[in-house]
Amino acid sequence: MVLSRTTEVALSALLGAFRETGLEDPHAVFGAGTVHVPPSLADQTDEEARGELSRLGLLRRGRVSDELEDACHVLARADSEYVARVDNRGNQYSALVAQRGHAVVTAVCAGQRVWLKAEEKRRSPAAVLVANLPTRRSASLPTFSLPQHEFHGEDSDFPADRSRAARTADAMLRQPASGFGEITVGVGTGRRQRPADGVLTYRDLAEGRVAFEVSGPASNRYITVMPGDNYLLARKVAALRESIDG
Repeated sequence: MVLSRTTEVALSALLGAFRETGLEDPHAVFGAGTVHVPPSLADQTDEEARGELSRLGLLRRGRVSDELEDACHVLARADSEYVARVDNRGNQYSALVAQRGHAVVTAVCAGQRVWLKAEEKRRSPAAVLVANLPTRRSASLPTFSLPQHEFHGEDSDFPADRSRAARTADAMLRQPASGFGEITVGVGTGRRQRPADGVLTYRDLAEGRVAFEVSGPASNRYITVMPGDNYLLARKVAALRESIDG
């Protein structure tokens, strides 16, 4: 199976595979790198895309292989999706982990290139997503939480007199970061998608990766600051997915 290992493919070739399998609305992570192709060059572009798929072993008898077709359906019609938008020292990419039934497919998109992989069942989608973040050591700090209104100083006539937790969180957000990212989780696709209410982000600081979570109902939001440890991040991502089901 070609996609049992990470396979690099041109974005144009993958989008062509989506079209050939009747999926005209691929996930938004593939939209940032799309390029308008004039009608006069469409046939040539399609031929080049099919040539690349053929070289990769993703065409069978002149059509998209069953393996790639299945992967396209998982990516475009996921039951659950996990997305990370990453900036790593100025290099930007998006990672999509899509789950449909028992199938899980990862697509990492950077510019005009995509890295595809059909994942093994032994790892959770949340763990797979975190594994696709840039490798960084975790910061050593205790986990702490505070009300969002306290962070903004909304409950005081003297915002400078905020709590120690609020000042600490603010200082971390103001530090220079070599990288940062945002993680979102949703159920369903397109207009039918139900996103998780929580927001999970991270920043790669001099002392290591620090994660920030905003959670709770709109009237009572909390900010949690914690080490950016992979295991802890995966647990938080999984919790976002569980929160959608209530």
